[in-house]
Amino acid sequence: MRDTLTSTELDERIETALRDESVSPVVCDLLKLTGGLVKGLSEQLDKTQTELKAVEAEFKTVKTELKLVEAERDLLKKRLYGKKSEKQQGCKTPKTKGSKGKGKRKRTPRDPNRVTLQNTPLPEEEIEHAAPESCPKCGGHDLEDLNSPEEQVEYVFQPARLVRVKHRLQKCKCAKGCTIVQAAPPPRVAHGLTRFSPSMYAHIISARIFDAIPLSRLADRFARIGIPVRRTTLFDLFHRGTTELDGLYQALKEKVRQASLIYADETPQPILNEGGTTRGYMWTFGTPTLALFVFSKGRSGEIATTLLKGTSGHLVADGYSGYNAVFTPTSRVRVGCLAHMRRKFFEASSTNKKVCGQILRKIKALYRREGKLHKRGLAGSEAHLQFRQNTALQLMNEVREIAEEAKGNALPKSPLGQAITYLLNQWEALTRFTQDASLPLDNNHAERLLRRVALARKTSLFMGAARGDSYAIALSLVQSCRLSNVNPEAYLTDVLMRVQDTPASRVAELLPDRWRPPDGSPVPVWC
Repeated sequence: MRDTLTSTELDERIETALRDESVSPVVCDLLKLTGGLVKGLSEQLDKTQTELKAVEAEFKTVKTELKLVEAERDLLKKRLYGKKSEKQQGCKTPKTKGSKGKGKRKRTPRDPNRVTLQNTPLPEEEIEHAAPESCPKCGGHDLEDLNSPEEQVEYVFQPARLVRVKHRLQKCKCAKGCTIVQAAPPPRVAHGLTRFSPSMYAHIISARIFDAIPLSRLADRFARIGIPVRRTTLFDLFHRGTTELDGLYQALKEKVRQASLIYADETPQPILNEGGTTRGYMWTFGTPTLALFVFSKGRSGEIATTLLKGTSGHLVADGYSGYNAVFTPTSRVRVGCLAHMRRKFFEASSTNKKVCGQILRKIKALYRREGKLHKRGLAGSEAHLQFRQNTALQLMNEVREIAEEAKGNALPKSPLGQAITYLLNQWEALTRFTQDASLPLDNNHAERLLRRVALARKTSLFMGAARGDSYAIALSLVQSCRLSNVNPEAYLTDVLMRVQDTPASRVAELLPDRWRPPDGSPVPVWC
């Protein structure tokens, strides 16, 4: 006999008992009361169970959200207090032959041809120091000169100086009283609208762009060495100089946009507006020897679309959708960034070390083997292409298999889930390098170009909304000088004068990758 009854069975038994005439009225009332009580308790129990299931579902949701918040908190703490390096932790360093210590790498010998102070031509001065006139032991004054003085070298820093050069323009009067003639004034920047030479412009632009020195601090530096130049004067010289270089900037833009391989990226740039600062963006489009920067007040993909419209080739970029309009069958082909994808798994490694560790090791092996081919001088060769089509593609497929296996257990919004989603969505672009040995693995070239913009954000709070284009012009030319190994101050000092009289059809000859000093001297290198 069962110990429990269902609600229906209990109702049926009570109805049967109530129809029995032998049961007293008191028992019938008691049975009715019991049935109603049981029915009410049953309904209350069902309601409680329903509410409990809802609470359990809500608890699971809260628990999931809590895990996401904890993962985000750990990532923020890591960015604030952790190491900036993305070097994989816990990786064993292979031992080198002949090393005694475990995990020690063989030290790379220094380049004997590297530039040092000893082999750099510098202005020299010689100062003679006389020996004592008497012997310190016997006190005698009969000392014989050995003609072999000991030479000690001391490097003395001499601060820069500002020289006032007066140009005296001769005037002559015609003997017949026709007119008065005068010597032509020397050429100046902006056709004589300023008293400063192009070297002053070049120094200000280089210090502001590559050294990331705010112009207010540059004014303080000048004041320390006795040059009282106001910051407003420095601002005027900086922006007037970039205005003169606008034609060269347009030639640079046209040359970059026609390149077959372009690296693209963007970074925030605070700008000052009424009521406070707003977020603008500085975009970079680079080639191996030139860098183009474009300023915009927003992150709209219209910047990339307008610049690259009507061009063809490859564009290396991350997964940002603002570049999507550029990639059409008749335009550019997207090349993904392995470093960007790797960074997502590196940041998610604190939540799932096993999966992320496997993927990071695969990517590390890929980069290590690529590096060996580059060291052997095989970059872009047939052997390089064979490696990419076989070994590299196999490693990437193994990465995808690991990610797909882990996808079912990863929360979609968790760091690991987002990394897997990025990998799968960008798979075609991320593996495009396996089809062409000339394509890069990542977009690190563009990210390196943006480092000076990021450094400037730390040294200055914002820029004027109307000054973003001037900043982009200066960034483009100075960073192009760095890529072409050209000294930017020497370059700008020359082109600020030559660009004024150069026809538009020949301005491209003054770009850093083609520039040569007019006197035929060697190109001043970046050093």
